[in-house]
Amino acid sequence: ASMRLRLPKEANSEDGATDGHMPQPEFIKMAESGGLMPLIDKKVLFMSVRMLRALGGEQQNMGLVCNLSRHTLSDHRVFNQVHDFLEANRKLTQSVILELSQRGYRERKRTEQDRLGQLADLGYRLSLGDVADLTIDPAALAAQGFRHMSVEAAILLHGDMDDGTGVVPAQGLAPRMAQLGIT
Repeated sequence: ASMRLRLPKEANSEDGATDGHMPQPEFIKMAESGGLMPLIDKKVLFMSVRMLRALGGEQQNMGLVCNLSRHTLSDHRVFNQVHDFLEANRKLTQSVILELSQRGYRERKRTEQDRLGQLADLGYRLSLGDVADLTIDPAALAAQGFRHMSVEAAILLHGDMDDGTGVVPAQGLAPRMAQLGIT
């Protein structure tokens, strides 16, 4: 099955033409509002795993990061398909990293947390992505199977970490994360 996404008029140029490209935040907002994120996540994940297998990813750690939205975790049918597919491809657990955005992590419901845990239980590493601030609980992340975190350098250099410990990023975040097994 193929998917097509019609761009809104504001995404077109003044003459009505479009180059077919849309900035990621706008695309994700449209896909979320249209209920397409679970299907997009599934398609990208399936294609990525197939590509890894074709490249011999079972013999080497390639470190491919695949984003999952919390909408995928909440869609029972799509999640079951993703889970079954990842279970059948467990040889790639060291090559595939599943990333959930910080926003999705914060907005997740209990069912979504449980399903994320099921993927971690298969052996897949989790990553917290699109980190906008350092108000985080590193120990809770580690306990839930998160092994990576994507943070822009500007946030690490100038952000605040408000978790009650007084740790500032430049002086202690990386060692603290490393102690918990998070890179």
